[in-house]
Amino acid sequence: MASQFGVGAGSGYLYNMEKNDGNFQTIYATGAEGSLAEGVDQVSFHRTAPVVASSDASIALQTSADTELSDGGTAKRYAVAAQSGNVALVGDTSFLEGANLRDADNEVFVGNLAEFLVGGSVEEDALEPMAEGESSPEQSQANRTTSSA
Repeated sequence: MASQFGVGAGSGYLYNMEKNDGNFQTIYATGAEGSLAEGVDQVSFHRTAPVVASSDASIALQTSADTELSDGGTAKRYAVAAQSGNVALVGDTSFLEGANLRDADNEVFVGNLAEFLVGGSVEEDALEPMAEGESSPEQSQANRTTSSA
């Protein structure tokens, strides 16, 4: 589904035998471009998959050049967070865990993600109240399903 938006998750996991926090699966990603990377020097991930992004997407975070892919990939820079329009994809959620939240600039990155999530626009009629007795499309469908059973 994410590929429709110009981003996707790769297979395997990333690791770095040189730059880690006592665990080869811990990698550090640096801020690259876009609002998700603002104020981010590096984010610590503990089990991340690579992120694939189209040319229309911006790479928010990327690894160092000596990071490797478990599926036999070569050592290179890998994207681990990307943004395409109003869609963001991060290859891991471990940075949100309590024990990891205070690592590196994880809190800054979480703040940027939160701003991104609440910063979208709302369609004009999305918040209009329904008239009395009117049902939502979801309720109408449920009523039809229940009536036909």
